[in-house]
Amino acid sequence: MGGPEGAPIGGDVPDLAGGGVETSGPDARPGLELIVRDLARALDAEMALLAVAGPAPDEMEVLAAWGAAPAPMGVVARVLQSRQAVIEAIELDPGGLDPHAAAAAITHVVAAPVRAPAGPTGVLCAGLASGSVPDLTMTLWLAKSYARLASLCLQDPGALDGLLAGGGHDALTGCLTQAALVHELGREIARAERDERPFSCCFIDLDHFRRVNDGYGHLHGSRVLASVGEILRAAVRTADTVGRYGGDEFVVLLPGTDEATALELAAHVRATIARTMINLPHDPLDASIGVAEWHPGATPEALLGAADEALLAAKAAGGATAVGASGLSTGTVTVKDVLDVGAQFDESGGASVELTAWELDTQVVRVMPAWSRAIKHGLLEPVGKDPLTGEEMWRLSDEGRQALECPAT
Repeated sequence: MGGPEGAPIGGDVPDLAGGGVETSGPDARPGLELIVRDLARALDAEMALLAVAGPAPDEMEVLAAWGAAPAPMGVVARVLQSRQAVIEAIELDPGGLDPHAAAAAITHVVAAPVRAPAGPTGVLCAGLASGSVPDLTMTLWLAKSYARLASLCLQDPGALDGLLAGGGHDALTGCLTQAALVHELGREIARAERDERPFSCCFIDLDHFRRVNDGYGHLHGSRVLASVGEILRAAVRTADTVGRYGGDEFVVLLPGTDEATALELAAHVRATIARTMINLPHDPLDASIGVAEWHPGATPEALLGAADEALLAAKAAGGATAVGASGLSTGTVTVKDVLDVGAQFDESGGASVELTAWELDTQVVRVMPAWSRAIKHGLLEPVGKDPLTGEEMWRLSDEGRQALECPAT
C-alpha cells in the first residue's frame, strides 16, 4: 500500500448535512460497510462514510455510513472534485447536532478519494472529535489505505469476501462475532464516559427457536438466523451495532440512548422480527429482549449481565416482550420468597410467576429477577402449562427444597 504521506490542514469551513446518514443504492455491499466501520475504529472517529458521484453533477450517493454525527458533505464534494486526500480542521456548533446524535462535535475531517477504474469515483471520509490530530501523516495514510480497499471492493465485489470473517463478522448472519462485539462494547462505554452521553444495550433471544431446528431442520434454522441478522441490521439506526452473541442470541449496542428510548427501539425490533418471519406458519417466530443502560463505573461485563438478567425476566414472563433492567432493580423479592410460594403450591401442581406475584402482593416485574435466578440455578423445574390460564407452571426441584431447608448454603 505504500508508506505514509503528509498533508497540511486547511480549506474552507464545510457545510454539514444532518446526521444519521443511511446507506443506499445497488452498490451497497457488506465489504463497504466493513471498510467504513473499521476506518472509524482505527481513527476512533465519531462518524465515517463512503460516497460516490451520482448521476447528476451535484449529486452524491452514500453507499455505506457509520455513526450518528453530521456528515461533512462539503468536504466530500471538494475531495470528489479535486481528487486529493485532505485533513481539514472545522468548526461546528454542538447545538446544531441531531438530538439523538451519539457523538461529540467533530473538530477534524480526513477524506481520501476512491478511484475504481471499472466503477464509480467516490470519497471515503471520517470525522474526528479529538480537538487535534496527533499524527497527521499516519491519519492521512490510514484514510488512503482504506480508500484503496474501497476501490478494490467497488471494482471486484468478490475480492473482500474473506475480509468479513477476518474483520470480526459472523459468516452466517453478517453481524459482529462475540469477540468483536465485546471489543466494540468496551469502545462504546469508553466513548459514553468521555462524552457524558447515555448508552444502552439490548440482549435478544429468539423464543422457541429449538422448534425451528426440530421441525424444519438445521439448514432452515441457519436460514432463519441469517434472516434475523438482516432484520436486526435493517431495523436499528446507523450508529447502532448488531452482534451475534451465540446460537440464537443477539446483542444490539445503542450509543446515545437511555433505557426508556432503548425499550421503544427494542419493541420495534421485536415487532419487526415477529412480522417479518412469515415463513414459519405453524411456528411463528418471536423474541424476548432484555434492555440495560450503562451507568458510570459499570464494566462491559456488568452491563451485559444486567441486560441478561432483564432477558431472563422477559423469558419468565412468557417471552415475546422487552424488559428493562431498571424496573427489576427496584424489586425487594428474594429467591427465598419465590421458593416459599413454590412450596406453598407444590402439592397443587406448582406456581406461576403471576401467581407468585399475586401471593406476594406485588407486581410481576418485581418478582422476575428472583424468579429468573431461581430458574437459572435449577431451584425450580417446569411442570407444564395451566389448562385454564395457559401460564407456565413451576415447582421446587430437589435443589430448591434443599435451598429452602438450608438457606445459608
